[in-house]
Amino acid sequence: MLPVVSRYKVREQEYTLVTYKIYSRVDLVDIQAPKFPDFKGFLVQEIDLPQQKRLSMENYKGKNYNTFILRQFLLYPQTSGTLKISPMTCDAVVRIRSQQQVRSFFDSFFDTYQDVKKSLSSAAVNIEVLPLPKPAPADFSGAVGKFTLSSNINKSSLSANESLTIQLKISGNGNMKMIKTPTIKFPADFEVYEPKVINDFTNTTSGVTGMKTIEYLAIPRHAGKFTIPAVTFSYFDVASQSYKTLSTSAYELNVEKGTSTAGGVVTNFTNQEQVRLLGSDIRYIAVNDFDIKPFSTFFVGTWRFWFWIWCPLLITLLLVIFFRKKAKENADIALMRNKHANKVARKRLKVAAKNLKLGNKEVFYDEVLKALWGYVSDKLAMPIAELNKENIAARLQSKEVTDAKIKEFIDLLNDCEFARYAPADDAKEMDNVYSRTMALITEMEQMIKK
Repeated sequence: MLPVVSRYKVREQEYTLVTYKIYSRVDLVDIQAPKFPDFKGFLVQEIDLPQQKRLSMENYKGKNYNTFILRQFLLYPQTSGTLKISPMTCDAVVRIRSQQQVRSFFDSFFDTYQDVKKSLSSAAVNIEVLPLPKPAPADFSGAVGKFTLSSNINKSSLSANESLTIQLKISGNGNMKMIKTPTIKFPADFEVYEPKVINDFTNTTSGVTGMKTIEYLAIPRHAGKFTIPAVTFSYFDVASQSYKTLSTSAYELNVEKGTSTAGGVVTNFTNQEQVRLLGSDIRYIAVNDFDIKPFSTFFVGTWRFWFWIWCPLLITLLLVIFFRKKAKENADIALMRNKHANKVARKRLKVAAKNLKLGNKEVFYDEVLKALWGYVSDKLAMPIAELNKENIAARLQSKEVTDAKIKEFIDLLNDCEFARYAPADDAKEMDNVYSRTMALITEMEQMIKK
């Protein structure tokens, strides 16, 4: 097993691609128990590979080998200096010809083989990381790569108390997930809401590419002419080895006088409701003729009599069936894990929520990852040793989970692994991850057939 590194010298936050390849001259049956390096000092993004490995022939040190890619990682260094990547290990099951003595004439015509397990280990890798130059622009937040910035506004003339939307789009190639949401300085009397962020990223061998779309919603409360200043975004351009600053256009708004609020109407409606409720608790005196009939005191032999005879027996029988079923289910450990997967995951997410409030970023992402990994392990009855993204995707497909939800689940795992060691915590992003996790587990619980 050899590590193939695209670049041994990079800047902080500039990616390097590490590919782990298997070279073999014998019949390879299986790869088991892969143990990844800890990648200390890096943010890691794994590249999705096809489940069916693609073999190719390569010449290594004068000999031809069958090779295939085992894993590929995009590594984003978070500190400068020399960062060491520890070896990756795994077990390989190979099929070799048995060295048995020929006992008959016919044995010489038929080869016998046996499967043998071999331990593989890659070499350690050192990456030299150069610091970003100083001074950096004031609005620089760590973006490294090549990006573009665009914006649009849905209206420039509106009435007071009417909403408007400004949309920013940051697209390109680089450490896209480290890009912070820019701040728009709206006028003081505008009511501003939390921006909506849509990330559309793809991990490729050329880095993370895609687009980050941010939608800002605001409501002017008074009439007048207002200016929304331009938004700037700075990043480090790896091609020119210099900082670049992008800027949008400023927007001029004409806000006309809007309609007044309906506070008085609400108050009047509440008073009317109270009057109506007060009038509903008094019944009118009955004035029509009506008959009064005596209630029968005869009970034995009536339907009520037989109801109270048979009802306790039926309840007892149902309870016996219920508790027998529960005892049988409790004896089936896999079934119990399946039934309680959602409950256990939500308990872990409660712990994550507490750490979200306390700002404990690493503990928060650890608990979210435990909830996600633990949920699929319990729900799909997968042993811990078999838990990896490829196996999970295959099992979820067999359970008729949609490809979109499978991709969303894998993306969420990648986001948590990526953000766990990010240099600065983002409470908004943590809250977004928590909400996505709760919603995804709820939806998958409905999709997975038991």
